[in-house]
Amino acid sequence: AYFAGDPETSTIAVYLEDASRGLKLVQALELARQACKPVVALKVGTTPEGGKAAAGHTASMYVEDRVVEDLFAQFGVLRASSVNELIDLAAACNAGIVPDSADVAAVSVSGGGAVMISDAAAKQGLDLIEYPKDALAELREANPFVNDRNPIDISAPSMSTMGITGGHLKWGLERNAASMIGYISHVPMVPRTRDAIMPRLLSLRQAHPDQLIAIAGNFHPEDRKPLVQTGVAVFDDPTVATEAVAKLVKTGRAFARPPVEPAPPSDPGDLLKLLEQTGISMAPQTEVNSADESVALLEEALVLKLSAPTLDHKTEIGGVETDLEDPLRVRRAFDRLSALAESARPNHPEIRIVASPQLYGVEVLIGVRNDPYFGPLVVLGSGGIDCRIHDDLVYRKAPFDISEAEVMVDSLRIAPKFEGWRGARKVDRDAIESALVDLSLVANRMPSFEINPAFVTRAAVVGVDLVSFHSNAKP
Repeated sequence: AYFAGDPETSTIAVYLEDASRGLKLVQALELARQACKPVVALKVGTTPEGGKAAAGHTASMYVEDRVVEDLFAQFGVLRASSVNELIDLAAACNAGIVPDSADVAAVSVSGGGAVMISDAAAKQGLDLIEYPKDALAELREANPFVNDRNPIDISAPSMSTMGITGGHLKWGLERNAASMIGYISHVPMVPRTRDAIMPRLLSLRQAHPDQLIAIAGNFHPEDRKPLVQTGVAVFDDPTVATEAVAKLVKTGRAFARPPVEPAPPSDPGDLLKLLEQTGISMAPQTEVNSADESVALLEEALVLKLSAPTLDHKTEIGGVETDLEDPLRVRRAFDRLSALAESARPNHPEIRIVASPQLYGVEVLIGVRNDPYFGPLVVLGSGGIDCRIHDDLVYRKAPFDISEAEVMVDSLRIAPKFEGWRGARKVDRDAIESALVDLSLVANRMPSFEINPAFVTRAAVVGVDLVSFHSNAKP
């Protein structure tokens, strides 16, 4: 927080063992975000074992790393996994350009470097722009060996003619992408090419002050320093350079978001009424005591299931019957569940059978976690039994806006299902994103709770099973 307000500081680099003062950490990250100062963080103690090691010398407390990772993403923190990456990312930030566009032009002196940049860009969500045909034709006049796609592979002339190598890098910048990545290998180390390439590299920034320029290659220390001082981000490896650009883009997008204010603090509200305000309705559930009562509820498809306050996972004991579409199947399902309920009653005295309409759509987990370290968090994940299998959960600190909700949905492994998958109908993705935003605005009035599953249908978000935690226990 101090360095966020320090006019002499442009980039904040942090080695962090303890995130247990989560609210203060979030406040500090928000101050840095509003000041548009990148934060590079090497957060260790990412496992319970690492947490114990940290506690041994600083009394640090282990905080679930998934939550830390998601909050870093929300506030645009560039997370490093090593000391070397911390240094690389801090150097990239000190170039002073934090783009919010993923458009990248790339130029490489070798085909291998071009492939490495392509792989890293695809994995990290960067967009290698398409080069215009007329511009490529112009480039071929100087270099007939050049390829016809992004990244440009300069090929053989890169080791013999520095006018071509430097000219191709300049050409890449002139494509007007938000960022340009150049890989020049050992060219600056070779005596016969060093003197010719360095002046060209040092001049890149002059004509393009608003673009992020990332150059990967092998440099003498006395050459690297003046290049960095011109505002070029310098790396040793093209993959590392590409990954750093991708992280800076995510930071730029976080910087571009306006602050969001939560609802005014007040007494806790009725959970079901607050859920209705967010656009999440709960499917009706009716207790049934006979097969005849069950059949009487049959309109379209029906679900019968066991329910008890002490029964956490009804599917684990076979306590759910779905897609019941005719009276015979309903009667057989009720009889089977009745027998199962009697056998389970000693452990679950309040067990009963409930009926609800069968819902169709994408199953999600959605809820609020009043985290003991970070306060109200909104959680989204794969629904049904898939959530724990796939470890498919994402957290965000409340409140947030629609752009953050979109990122939450996109980060799920099941995200393609919202657009229709393998013949399934498209569902209302806007409804779940809107619900996430509205939930974040009133999360400070809610207990910790989890709806799993909630169905995102073609027109709404409908919850099925709701569990409320009236403590800091995490859903």
